[in-house]
Amino acid sequence: MQPHTLACQAIGAIGPGAASAVPDLVKFVENVDRSNLIRYNNSARQTAGLAVLALGAMGPIALPALIALSARVPEVEGTACVAIEKMGPQVLPTLIPLIPRSQFVCRAVEGIIRHMPNKSDAVIAVPALIEALKTNYSQESFHALEAIGYPALPALREHTGFGVRSEIKDTAKLIIRNIEGR
Repeated sequence: MQPHTLACQAIGAIGPGAASAVPDLVKFVENVDRSNLIRYNNSARQTAGLAVLALGAMGPIALPALIALSARVPEVEGTACVAIEKMGPQVLPTLIPLIPRSQFVCRAVEGIIRHMPNKSDAVIAVPALIEALKTNYSQESFHALEAIGYPALPALREHTGFGVRSEIKDTAKLIIRNIEGR
């Protein structure tokens, strides 16, 4: 096993106690040869993924770094999304303002919501998810609203009436049908 791999695994195992390693992990991922990040079965790609997961294991302290890293190194976006999902609902309040501007954040929020036992706790994200539908028609926000389910219905119904753009109205109606059809 490569020394970097072992180091990333050890840092991930330490979790929040290794918060001082955040800048080093970010720098490591940013310095991996980008051509290696798009190849499968590549040790550089795997180690970069472990570094991103180690950031996620640190919890909310590493959230800003993961968001910024996913923007600068899009090749690790999927792994960063998984890392944020594992942080759980405690990071939702931090992510909510970013939802309308970032499909990546929207996807992470969708993953968090899907794993929440009480979907009513996710209602705080509904306005931002609807805004994401309006501004960039985020497929991720569509799925996140579906994942919230019944608690999202009142807000969705508000977007089916007069004065709402037709594509938003149609989308809200589709989500409502999907939720009610479960």
